[in-house]
Amino acid sequence: MAVNKNFVVKNGLEVGTDLILANTTNSRVGIGTSLPTDTLHVNGGIAGTDFVISGIATIPTLNSTTGTITNLSATTISMGSTAIVNSARQLQNIASLDATTTATIEAAIEAGPNTFANLNITGVSTFVGLATFGSGIEVQAGVSTFAGLVDINGGGQANTFKVEDLTTGRVVTVGAGGELQDNNNLVFDGYTLTTAGANVTGVTTSSGLIDANGGVNISGGSGLEVTGAATVSTTLGVTGTTTLAGINTFTSDGANILGIVTATAFHGDISNATGVSTNIVASVGIQSGGAVIGAGITGLNFVGAGNSILVNGSNAGIVDISIAGGGGAGAATSVGGAAPVDPALGQLWFNNSVARTFIWYDEAKLSIGSSAYWVDASPFDMQGQFLEKTGDNMGGALGISSGSLAAPGLFINGSTNTGIAAFKSNEFSFVSSGTEKFNVNATGARIVGTTTVTGNINAIDGVFTGNVTVGGTLTKQDVTNIDSVGVITARAGIDCTGITSITGADDTDNFVIDVGGGTQFAVHTDTTDGEVSLRSQDGSGNNYSKYMTFFTQPSGAAAVERLRITSDGKYYFTGTGGGSGSRGLEIDTESVGAADEGVILNARASGTTGRIKFQTNSATAMTILGNGGSVLVGTDSNRTINAHSPKFQLSGTDYSTSTASVINNAADATGAYLFFSKQRSGAAGGNTAVNQDDIIGDIRFTAGDGTDIETGAARITVVAASNAGSNSVPSFMRFSTTKTTGPVERLRISEDGAFGLAGANYGTAGQVIKSGGSGASVAWGDATVGVSSAGTSIGNATTLNFIGAGNTFAVTGSTIDVSIAGGGGGGSGDFNTGLSGEFHGTAVGLGSTVFTFPSTAGKKYILRSLLATNVATANTEVNAIGAFDFNGGERSYMAYNIPIPVGMAAEMLRQPQVLNPSDKILLRSTDIDRNGVDSVIEYYGTYETLDSGTDYIGVGLGANTLNNTSLNTLYTSTGAPSVLQSIRIANISDAGPKPISVQVVDGGETIRLVENLIIPKYGSVEILDNQKRIASGAIIKVQLDEASTMGVQLSAKKITS
Repeated sequence: MAVNKNFVVKNGLEVGTDLILANTTNSRVGIGTSLPTDTLHVNGGIAGTDFVISGIATIPTLNSTTGTITNLSATTISMGSTAIVNSARQLQNIASLDATTTATIEAAIEAGPNTFANLNITGVSTFVGLATFGSGIEVQAGVSTFAGLVDINGGGQANTFKVEDLTTGRVVTVGAGGELQDNNNLVFDGYTLTTAGANVTGVTTSSGLIDANGGVNISGGSGLEVTGAATVSTTLGVTGTTTLAGINTFTSDGANILGIVTATAFHGDISNATGVSTNIVASVGIQSGGAVIGAGITGLNFVGAGNSILVNGSNAGIVDISIAGGGGAGAATSVGGAAPVDPALGQLWFNNSVARTFIWYDEAKLSIGSSAYWVDASPFDMQGQFLEKTGDNMGGALGISSGSLAAPGLFINGSTNTGIAAFKSNEFSFVSSGTEKFNVNATGARIVGTTTVTGNINAIDGVFTGNVTVGGTLTKQDVTNIDSVGVITARAGIDCTGITSITGADDTDNFVIDVGGGTQFAVHTDTTDGEVSLRSQDGSGNNYSKYMTFFTQPSGAAAVERLRITSDGKYYFTGTGGGSGSRGLEIDTESVGAADEGVILNARASGTTGRIKFQTNSATAMTILGNGGSVLVGTDSNRTINAHSPKFQLSGTDYSTSTASVINNAADATGAYLFFSKQRSGAAGGNTAVNQDDIIGDIRFTAGDGTDIETGAARITVVAASNAGSNSVPSFMRFSTTKTTGPVERLRISEDGAFGLAGANYGTAGQVIKSGGSGASVAWGDATVGVSSAGTSIGNATTLNFIGAGNTFAVTGSTIDVSIAGGGGGGSGDFNTGLSGEFHGTAVGLGSTVFTFPSTAGKKYILRSLLATNVATANTEVNAIGAFDFNGGERSYMAYNIPIPVGMAAEMLRQPQVLNPSDKILLRSTDIDRNGVDSVIEYYGTYETLDSGTDYIGVGLGANTLNNTSLNTLYTSTGAPSVLQSIRIANISDAGPKPISVQVVDGGETIRLVENLIIPKYGSVEILDNQKRIASGAIIKVQLDEASTMGVQLSAKKITS
């Protein structure tokens, strides 16, 4: 509609929602906002051809559609309150130059020559080309760096001069080309000059003392010439000739001279010298047995060929002298504290440290082993513990190792398991082939095994733990056990107080008690039949009848007959009345007053139909049939069902008498078991594997149909799915029911756990079981979604398509909450009834925590709203600072000095934020000058609790991680794709607008969500207006242009179903 008229609106004007608003109350106009804070408040950009501003204008971003601002007229250009260009067109307060400006200035200088009357440089300056300074260079402070060579033809003067490649403490010398150099081999610490090796080619004169603690090594030349006194504190090693012109003193360890020492005289006390006289000069002293044999001898001449003199290889202080053919046996003798280095020459060794002589013992030479070692030539001492000479008796004790039965300490040569072992205290054993035969101990002797004695044994007393076999006659008044080959005659009877063992012949009476009159009690054995019988028999040969009785004696009364077995094989028990009628065996406890506990065991023998019947109160409780052994409970007759005669049958007249139960009363986790087992061996006790399609177990339900009770009603069957293997019997289960005739399979559970309908019909992936309604079978079908509204079914669709952006879905227990952006009630949209908590209060303190989420593991929380309201009593603008403290993470700011005008409130979240257990929310308020102030902002937060929030992600980065300008990982979608709900960025710098880049790295591809996005000073920006899906393994990365200037948060949900 076009209207060519003028309009005057006196009471305000609003066009659209937040498009244009004119408020006559405060004389403010808002464009893009309904809450103008200035006379003209534009929320967005302003475009125009010419702008004339007479006062101060704050323009966050000034752009031109052509890319160039042709004419900008201003008295002063400022950034905030800081002037950067004054009225004299001079730059001021420039913190840094960008790359383009720097390159322009550098290009202008490089195009020189340039002449500077006075160049004052406070920072670092780099001169790449030739720079000439007429009056010199004065560096007042700081470090000057010259990339190339500095050539000072006229010389240089400096209070101090530093060369970076020289090391403290080293002596500086001049190298090739006049370059200063140093070396670690020549060090001076202010008073000591240390060299790693000094090569002196000429004469070196030292007026002071030369201290050579590490020793002095002089080789070649004329040696070491000392004209004054020389003091050597440790070792002086000279391989050439050393001339000592004066009196010299060797201290500490003395002088170790490998060659010949020639001296005009020796002075000093040599009383500590051994083997020489203390009053000789240039002589050799020989001592033996403490007496000096020779003194003043200048040489030792060893007569004869083959003599050798060697320095001992183990101890350089010993000289081994070998005299060939001397000493009687022709072997060499070494004397010293260490063994000779080559004992294989047949040497003897006198160890003067222990005053003992040792002989080299080589087992290989004797063919008895492979070891070789030194042994003591006289192994016993002078107190009688030795073998004096061949044929003498041993004067002392013989000690042997304890050993064991398998390896006695003293063994016979050639049989190491036969000898004497003493492996127990105070006893020893004679061992043969590793077995103990005779033992001597503190209490006596013990013979193990069979001992044959050809003579007499005379003993006062003896204890035999085994058997004693006597071939002749044993006469003894008191014998415990007798094993006699012949007849034993006991003159005064036999008293058997223990268990008597009688061994007799086969199939005969081996023990007989004859009471006279032909009546005998006999014990008969027959090893062929395995028979042991007690017999009451006639021993006269007349075959008179005999019977047997068993008596027991009650307390305080005479013995009473309890059981009688008659000659015709009947059993009579006490209380039977002297007869049992047709019963072969009856046990009746009625006479003891427990009539309700009477038990009758009745055995009948009528051909193959004999049975055992158990009765209570004269009524049959259980019958065991004699033909086949069927067990019947509640009946006497076995009823055939489906041509089968069950081995166990329970029959009753009501539910209580026809009910069976299996109860486990154990105080543990086990249950009661009922096993159905199958194997194919054809015999009991077999384990033959079942084959495919073998029925392992079958439960059949039958019912009476008026004719019989064999008609099938239902069936549960377990079938082998394949041939059984070791510890593996794959199987499936069939469930059958009857509709008209005979059970029909309705449901199958396969060996994989799949459900089959009416057999092996398992459907296809994604299908569900659908009801066919009353009277029809269930069937497989595609999954459908039923939608209802107010109890009325709307459809039975397979897919629900939510049209539009911003819709969200959340699983809470068994409920799916669907939030439709922009409409609807409940769920996560408008009138969200899923909100579970709120918090509110007044911001007080510096970075105070206003809310901490519960610490319950597994839960997550969605912060839906955080409202901050200006409640300052001074009617002034205030600012809000907000941050999240992520538990296990770091602090990340979501808002930093967000302005809240007088009487206004600000929603600090445009998109919801996922938070974790124990995460914290912090708030702080500042005044218009951004100084901290309390109680000027009230807050109200609302959140939703997710009981199972494993897939919900809430993360944030702050200055701790974003302290660089590199790419930093914000989130990785591990294991599944993710839906990104929010990426929020807050500028926390006081220096002005700052850029940031956010990208998605998916495999080898990088996609930028924002690239160098300028976040205004104190600005907070949500970069996701709509949700974004990222693939599994995708990574969200952020990069700052200036370190520690941003806080970034992300909320996402993994797609796991």
